[in-house]
Amino acid sequence: MWELLGKIIEYLYNFFIKIKFNGSKLLYSDSLYQMMYSEELSSGYGRAELNIDFSNPASIPKQINIGELKYRVSGYQEIEFEHMVLDYILVDKSNRPIAGINFTPITFFLYAINNGNCISSKCCEIRFLGDSDLLDEQNIQFELQPGEVRNIYKFELNSESLVKLFRQNKYSRLYIVLSFENNSKKVSIQFINGRFDFYIGSRGAVSPMNGNIIDLIVDKNFTAHNDKSIDFEPHSSKTITFKMFPLVSSEFTLELSYKKKKLCEKQIKVFVPQYCISSLKCKILECDFAAIFMSKNGLTNYLLTDYVDNKDELCQYKSELFLTHQIDE
Repeated sequence: MWELLGKIIEYLYNFFIKIKFNGSKLLYSDSLYQMMYSEELSSGYGRAELNIDFSNPASIPKQINIGELKYRVSGYQEIEFEHMVLDYILVDKSNRPIAGINFTPITFFLYAINNGNCISSKCCEIRFLGDSDLLDEQNIQFELQPGEVRNIYKFELNSESLVKLFRQNKYSRLYIVLSFENNSKKVSIQFINGRFDFYIGSRGAVSPMNGNIIDLIVDKNFTAHNDKSIDFEPHSSKTITFKMFPLVSSEFTLELSYKKKKLCEKQIKVFVPQYCISSLKCKILECDFAAIFMSKNGLTNYLLTDYVDNKDELCQYKSELFLTHQIDE
């Protein structure tokens, strides 16, 4: 009898122990795909994440019931985002690159991509070298609309004068050096047996992330709550991650509460791209989606309002491509 009474007392004691809030951490990333976050960043690229840590100190299972975890977005406003990127490609006579093998390039195309939401004017420099000798240099100025992709430079490698110059001077490599916004890229093209030779590497893949995640699409002020219960084993802890995906570049305040008690309030700022360019740090891409799409379709200019076949190949950014959709049980 005393043993049973002891168990009842122990159960009642644990019954009244509450799930404990252990803190929060706002994380930003400058990458769309890699889960490499920095607390030093003041804004996110594509999304922001807020980690909420809970623990169950009791000896019995606990749960956060449906509707007990509430979140409120307020002060929502759109902001300007400027992000211009270059993308170059070398193509053969079929006007396409060939990944994973060497091929004879005929034409060099340089494209500019306005990945931001405002009109932007920029300048880039191109230098051509035969081994270490400077052959030519160009300064290119351009202005693009939001989401616009444009061919800003074209160079023919199979011209008789260029081939003759390389033969006469016995150059072994053509270097195309791109300089843009304190970034530079040197494209190395071998000259062998009287022709140019180039290699494009193959592309890799990215692994998805798992965890206890709540996705939030943000395009206005709103209040919502968890629509699934969150279970805690005895003496366990759990991190709930709020992944916030604004539909456009914006800033807002996110407030979280549990059982009507305020847990935290965070100021959020996220820049939303026009295209799935992997990182804010990207300034000069090599044979990426925009250059492939434009050269393949023979386009010199593209606007978001244009109709073209296979438009999905242009990798326009959509938040639903990155959603987790639910809390994993």
